[in-house]
Order: sequence, then structure tokens, then C-alpha cells
Amino acid sequence: MQNENERIKNKVKDMLKTIIDEVDPNNVLDLLIERRIVNIECREKIMNEKTKKERCRALIYPLLNCAHKEAFIVFRQALEEHYHWIVERIDENKDDFSSKDLDETKVKVIEEANEKTEQCDEVASAESSRLLKSCVFIIGFYDPNENNPTSDVIKINLNKSADIISIQQIPAKMGMESAAAVYDKSVFVTGIGNQSNEIWRFDSTTSNWMQCASMVQCRRRHGVAFLGHILYICGGWIVSQNRTLDDVEAYDALGNRCVHVGRLAWAVESSGNCVPFKSSLYIFGGNGPNGKPLGKVQVFDTKSNTCSVLNKDVPIGDSFLRAALWENTVILLGVYGNCIYNFEAKDFEVRKEFKTDAVYCGLAISDGFVFVIGGGRVENNKWICRDDVRYIPIESILNNQPINWKTCVKPKLPKSTLVYAFADMGLEP
Repeated sequence: MQNENERIKNKVKDMLKTIIDEVDPNNVLDLLIERRIVNIECREKIMNEKTKKERCRALIYPLLNCAHKEAFIVFRQALEEHYHWIVERIDENKDDFSSKDLDETKVKVIEEANEKTEQCDEVASAESSRLLKSCVFIIGFYDPNENNPTSDVIKINLNKSADIISIQQIPAKMGMESAAAVYDKSVFVTGIGNQSNEIWRFDSTTSNWMQCASMVQCRRRHGVAFLGHILYICGGWIVSQNRTLDDVEAYDALGNRCVHVGRLAWAVESSGNCVPFKSSLYIFGGNGPNGKPLGKVQVFDTKSNTCSVLNKDVPIGDSFLRAALWENTVILLGVYGNCIYNFEAKDFEVRKEFKTDAVYCGLAISDGFVFVIGGGRVENNKWICRDDVRYIPIESILNNQPINWKTCVKPKLPKSTLVYAFADMGLEP
């Protein structure tokens, strides 16, 4: 019996070594999460490991501790697409590899292979108690086939599958093409009210709305972003004059006042984005005064209040691009195509495989996933809006590994809607 156990131990050890050496967790985690073998919190722990081998060890250990064989069945399915030769070896030795009687042997193998191994259940419990929640606020619902935008507000917790919370309605008239941003646990909504010049603040700690000082110039279709306690409001469109704006305003969240501070190089509206990086704001694309895609990248320096233009244009034709910053890279998502911009390389890379098929959607990054919320597109002269939340691993976009968008069963929006004003609260305790 001892010889048999030793034989099986060597088999398992050799099999696990092959998996750890050759498997990239990015290629298998998506299915494991979808089938609820691994949760998002566990994925975060795995991806925080420094090297690919350490990430793979962190993945294998909880699988070995699963009390049901489904874990191995799903893991095998996840391996099939990229690692068919490993699947063949697993099938040859499946009785040894999945035997519950050998859990202790398999644990020892992993402990020998990884000095950093911790007791999975204890780690998961401890980390869950410290985890922060990534929250996105959606302000107003709007389906162009129906009435005007509503004043409804929801908070979506992207770390929990069924956590959509209704918030107190915003006590102002919601207009189309408003914009929102976050500072110090508060959401600031701009371009609303009867004149499209109001700014309202929602304090998430008290759950109260407060009207702030108004913008100098009314506008819609503008971009907003905070740098420190200053909210910058860039470009936009005046509906009564059918005029595209090139001005930049700055709202001081501490002093509660809004002033004109500068101008963009190009008048722009409907960019869908305004990305803060260091002391500058980056506006990717948008429409110019003629209503056609501008394709420029404007950089507004908040120290000198001057604007320059990058020497490289946005490489995809979409004028309306949602953008999210991930480390030194901007993820740009459009209805027909996507691209990324790297600040270090100062260059774009096209990612057409990840198109969203929707405009006016919300965008957030949480736990290594890119989430797209709602949105819509025109088909046969009619708007088709969405009520779902979709996601893909951010690594798939960064590494250009095509993958279909997955739809969360939950959360689901209260109704199909275009998403104009939304704000990613990020990590909220």
C-alpha cells in the first residue's frame, strides 16, 4: 500500500508540475468563475501573485480542497481550448487525480511545490473580511423610445452577484447627455436642471443630495473628471444654439464655486470620456462642430490651463468612446471597435474583437474585469437598449486575446436604458 501511495503521489506531483509550468490562469479562470468553482474574491488573490507559476499554484490549491468532483470536471473543460495535451494526461490518470482519498497527498505535493502556500479556507475568510466593494452609480434611466430621462438612481456593487441598491432620486430634472464623476465618497452630476447648467452632489456617507454652484455655461455632451478636489468640465454642446464648445470650467468641490479656466484646442462634444492622468486631462475623440468624428486626442494641462494635441489620432472610427484608466493604460471601448492607449509607449493598439455593440453604456473596472453596463444602438431606425451588465477579463484586452463578453445573471438593471451619467466609486469600504 505504501508503494502504491508513493506511485500515485509521484504521478500527481508530475501532473501538477506540468500544470503549474504550462498553464496560464488567465486562460481558465473565466469558466471557473462562471461555473462558481472559483469566486471573484479568490480570483483577486490568485492574480495578486507576482509570477505566472505562483498564480497557477494559488489556483490549483483551492481546486484540490474542493469537496466535489465538479471542480475537476470544470477545470478539465477550461483546459480543453488551450491545453489539449494536458487534458489527455488528466484523462489517462483521472482516477488518481480526482480521488478524494488522496487529498492529503495532493496537499503535500502543493506545499512542497510552493513554500508560500497558506490554508485556503483561512485565507479566503480573512481576505473576505478585508475586501472592499467596487461600486458604480447610475443616475437616471433613459430609453429614447419612451419618455424623458427618469431621476432614478442605483448603486451596483460589482463584487457581489445580486447587489443593486436603489438610492434616493436626484431632486432635479434629469436631462439627456449629462455626466458624473466621484470625489471623496461623493458623486457629482453635471449638466442637469431646466437649463442644463446645474451641479448636484450625492454624499454616499449620508445618502443625501445637495445642489452645488452652477456651471458658468450650460451644456450637454461634455466630459468631466476630478483632479484632486477640482472637477474639470470640458467641451460639450449648447442645444438652444446648436453650438459645440471648446471651453473648460473648473468646479472647486471644497469652495463650491465654478469658473472658466481655459480652452481646448478643438471644440468637441460627445467624446464620452475625460481621463485624468498625472496633472493633465486626456479627451479621446468626440465630434467636432460639424458633427463628424474628430479623432484627435486633446491634452489639457491643469497646471498651465493650456491644451495640446497628441501627434497620433484615435485609430478607430467611433466618435463616442467610454474610457477607463488601468495603471498606465487607457481602455477605450466603442460600439464598433476598441483600442488601448499606453502612456509609457505613447501609442495606441487596436482591439476590434472587443467591441461593445452599444453606445452610451457605463464602464467600470473591478477585480481585474472590465464591466459594461446597459447602453444601446439603433437598428432599423429604432433604439434597442440593454438592461444587462457584461464583463471580460482586462487581461484579455491588454493581451489581445479575443473572448466573448459574458453576461452577469445578476446584477440586472431595473429597465433597459442608455447610461449617460454614471460614476465609478472604485473601492468603497
